[in-house]
Amino acid sequence: MSKYPGFRSHFHPSTPPLSHSERSSRRAHGQHLLRELRAQLRAPPPDAAGYLRSQLSALRTAGARQQALEAVLACRRLTSADMEAAVDAVLDAYTGHEPSALSHECQSLLQTAMAYRRLLSAYDVLERLEAAPPPYQQPEEDLSTAVKADLSELLRLSPTRTAELVSRLDPAPSPTSEGDGEPRARVTFAAERRVGPAAFLACLEVTAPHGQAAVSVRKSLTEEERRQLAALLFGACLSLPEAPDEWRAAVLRCGVPAAQLLRLLADCWLESGAPLRPQHLVGLAALLTTVAAQTADQPGSPAAGGASLWQEVQEQIAESPALRRALALATVCRAVAIKMEEQRYAAALEKRFGKAAEAGEDVPVPSRSAAVSGDWEQLTEQTVSWDLLLHQLNDVTALCDVIPAAHRADVTLRALLTKGPGAVSELVARWLLEVGVEPADLAPPPPAAAPAQEAPPEDASEAAAAPAPDEPPPVAEWGREAAEPTTEEGRRRQRIQDWVSPLAARFPHSVRPDTLLLNLAWEEAAAWNRHREHTDRLRRAVAFAAHIGNAHLRYGACCLLWSAVLCRPCAALAGLLQRSGHRPEDALCRRELQLPQHQLPSLTDACSELLEQLLKALITSEVERPPVLYSDNLWTAAAGRADSLLALAVRQRPCSEELASLHLQAVDVMRAQVHLDLRGVHPYGCFTEKDGGLLFSELSARYTPPPAVDQTVRCRREALLQRWVTAAVGLVTERPDGQAELAEAALWERRCREAARGWDIAEDVVRRRYALDLYSAGHDLAAQEVLLGLTSAAGLPSQLLLLAGARVRHYIHSSSNMMPLLARLTMNCADFIEIANTPLQCPSVPLERTLALLRHVVRLQPDSASECRLAMEMVDLVESLVSDAAKGSH
Repeated sequence: MSKYPGFRSHFHPSTPPLSHSERSSRRAHGQHLLRELRAQLRAPPPDAAGYLRSQLSALRTAGARQQALEAVLACRRLTSADMEAAVDAVLDAYTGHEPSALSHECQSLLQTAMAYRRLLSAYDVLERLEAAPPPYQQPEEDLSTAVKADLSELLRLSPTRTAELVSRLDPAPSPTSEGDGEPRARVTFAAERRVGPAAFLACLEVTAPHGQAAVSVRKSLTEEERRQLAALLFGACLSLPEAPDEWRAAVLRCGVPAAQLLRLLADCWLESGAPLRPQHLVGLAALLTTVAAQTADQPGSPAAGGASLWQEVQEQIAESPALRRALALATVCRAVAIKMEEQRYAAALEKRFGKAAEAGEDVPVPSRSAAVSGDWEQLTEQTVSWDLLLHQLNDVTALCDVIPAAHRADVTLRALLTKGPGAVSELVARWLLEVGVEPADLAPPPPAAAPAQEAPPEDASEAAAAPAPDEPPPVAEWGREAAEPTTEEGRRRQRIQDWVSPLAARFPHSVRPDTLLLNLAWEEAAAWNRHREHTDRLRRAVAFAAHIGNAHLRYGACCLLWSAVLCRPCAALAGLLQRSGHRPEDALCRRELQLPQHQLPSLTDACSELLEQLLKALITSEVERPPVLYSDNLWTAAAGRADSLLALAVRQRPCSEELASLHLQAVDVMRAQVHLDLRGVHPYGCFTEKDGGLLFSELSARYTPPPAVDQTVRCRREALLQRWVTAAVGLVTERPDGQAELAEAALWERRCREAARGWDIAEDVVRRRYALDLYSAGHDLAAQEVLLGLTSAAGLPSQLLLLAGARVRHYIHSSSNMMPLLARLTMNCADFIEIANTPLQCPSVPLERTLALLRHVVRLQPDSASECRLAMEMVDLVESLVSDAAKGSH
């Protein structure tokens, strides 16, 4: 019976069958004990250490001991003391044996057990340090001059660069958010943060391929397991000014390669959520020095301080989103690497001149500074790589001072270098869209008036003022305006420019106004393409593109937006309008265009405005110099970088002006159809077969306008223009003061005249129709202004005379004295009024306006024309009617 309730006896003597050999008997006995051991490990007894020691001592073969040891070390219910007892039992089994007399399997087991014993001893120390960290004095917030000098000497930086680093590590809060801008640490609990001995050993791999055990970190570790292992190894000493001696001994006892320890230390530092203080760099330097110094004692490892030792750490730094911690780690690693390199150089000199010193020769050992003739000779490949990484991190860390962490969660140095020179522009553009920006906000402030200066002497060199041919042009400055803005728009503009100004010092070419406007236009257009219900984003995209200053860049932006975003929706809309002949239903629009019906006008407006800007930029670019593309210093040494959006825009091929105008005409037709709800209009029917085949294709395609247009197509165009103007007049509304609101109708009439001009149709065709429709709607005063701009009034006087006759007919037939008035008519007037039996759109028009209309008809007709004589008789008639109406009112 066992002394523990519910616990089976750990050993049951069993007699194997007599037919088995001795080897089979030992194997069967070992398998029986292994089964018992695995069963007991599911619920270990209170005295697990004694049970494990006795159970492992009873095993007779190395294979059974190896399996039992693996099962014990993998059990998460055992403590480190229990595991140490099991390992000691395996070591005791080989006590007193010569290692050379043991088999290869026994030697491998012995070395593996010794390695596990060292790891468990190290775990005890690390667990004790994590549970009760050594006391230390909290660093002061303000650094004294002496501390700054010591820090500058430790980091091997000048006092100026040290002060700049300190300001980078603990900057002011971001202007758009609270906090220091670093990603928040993950929320973990104390119970979850503890790593048990089994989990600790599972993170490590012990192998003994050649009789000597080697310990390494498993490559298959998950990110969470790797983070927990790093926190156990370095978490307790990360903020200490110097690592304790027992921690140094524990880490050295583990036997993990220094390169892997460096990677774990970098993980622990970069993922730490503790506040970052400059004083913590002293402890970090001590940890790095301790870990890097192990390379001298580890066979097959890179030389202490060698470039291969730090290469993976540099990759970790470049891939970390904690930019400020990455900058601090890179600075300390650079200082430690230089120190290790100097020590290696001193050791090499000592070894070289040691023999001469032993022989009694007085040979001075030169120092490194004396062995080289200049500072440039002291630069090694490792020093240059660290300096380059620090320069890049200083540039990228500037993003933390402006852009909050929520908008740069996935921003790393490696990501920015991989994306190419357009990465910062894209990041800043997305952030500006979140905080709210308008196109006018990115225009640089007007330069202040320079004070009057004396004229330079005549012999002054003019070449001194001109920039060198190899230097980049001066970048537009961001700064405060001379006068404090008083409007809300001005204050918003100044606030955004204050935010962008610090970035301009590090990325002068990436945050140029034109570059940002291009990226803003692209981001807004891409957002609309993902969610087409938000047509206001498409309108803003076109507005951003229209504010780009350089004509070549503005043309490239318009080409990119058209070809990548708007061409396909326009082609789909044209196909719908061609099939139906009217504005399609909402369900059809959502299925074919992913757009509701009421937002079709916004789509056509944006397309038309974009093509107009494209044509303007195409014409202006012929007399403007194309921009020269410069990249910021961050990408100077980057290899294989991707092209930026700016480069793609500049490289857009020039298109044919006639082909762009053809697309604009087609978009204007669709714009009028969806805005004015024109029915029976088929967009492709307004173009020839050849022109229709080129619509909504590449703008850079070769196109030659036809010399003459088919008469059928021309008739369709004229009919469309007349219906266009008639529908535009229907938009006229009446203001509260009784006057007509003609702004919208005049806008559509102007667009109609532009379309007529593009089709080589006389604008008078549109104006005549516009004047007639205005008279028909009763807006005589506006129609008179249109008549003054006519060049040719062919056919219009006859139509106006018929309209005036219809008005007079309506007046006479609606009067109470109809019969006396009919008796006063002349024969010509009576016959004409009888013919003018047409419905009136606005019958209640005063006679005075009709009289003015008839006088305009007389003016427009030649004196010898019969219609002129009829119009004069109608003038006499209306004058008598006006006189009678005036007498009756008195």
